[in-house]
Amino acid sequence: MKDELHRHLDGDMPVEELGQPQRDEADEWDRMVASFRTTAPKGAMPPWLEQNVMSEIE
Repeated sequence: MKDELHRHLDGDMPVEELGQPQRDEADEWDRMVASFRTTAPKGAMPPWLEQNVMSEIE
């Protein structure tokens, strides 16, 4: 990933300061992240799932 694009994705650089190839890539990232927001389940995970995840971490 280019430094300028990385700075933009971190919120440190406006999209207007990117070149066209980086703007296109930033748009691709935005679309991908937007799809996460629409497909991710809302609310807390079920207690059994949280227990399974936490037991794997420990």
